[in-house]
Amino acid sequence: MERPLDSPLHILYTGGLRGDLKRLPSLFTFLRERARTGDGARLLLLDTGGRCAPEVWHCAATAGRSMLIALDGMGFHAALEDGLSAESRERLRENWLGLALVSAAEPFVQDGIAVCDTSNRLPEGAALGIALAPAAHTHLEGRWLHLATVEGAALGEARLTFAAGVPALATCDLHPLPSAVLPDPTLAGTITFIEGEARRYAKR
Repeated sequence: MERPLDSPLHILYTGGLRGDLKRLPSLFTFLRERARTGDGARLLLLDTGGRCAPEVWHCAATAGRSMLIALDGMGFHAALEDGLSAESRERLRENWLGLALVSAAEPFVQDGIAVCDTSNRLPEGAALGIALAPAAHTHLEGRWLHLATVEGAALGEARLTFAAGVPALATCDLHPLPSAVLPDPTLAGTITFIEGEARRYAKR
């Protein structure tokens, strides 16, 4: 049964990170700053894909798992699966990952919100769909939210309100990462660990 939505939703999202682990601690600080502007709205952290690049050493060594482990450490709720092998997907689920990997076969559905790869079909029980396939601009199309493409050192943001369960896009924006943002030390430690594990895999 579909659950009606009535409380505001605050979405922060990344995309096109291209294996840039070193930038993530500063991006995490910025993300937390933006999250505090949500005024009590439900927060949803998403990644729209393009996290890894084959020429980046740790992406190659871990078959794309390194960036997902970092996003998991940042508290992300869901990320576009983005071409992971079946073996990598199973390793993440068994050993590391708390965030949901979204694919055509596996949407992430929670509390009436479905995070999907595209807007083909709204899963049963969902009152709002969020399509992770990047769009030209952030917009609502019926009960589907499409997110604007965001690349690398930037953060996408969208806020939704609901009246009688009907969503309305209150604000949306793309925020470049300010140069003065200090890196989060805890995440910096996590990145060091991820790189160490990637080096171990590279030697196999």
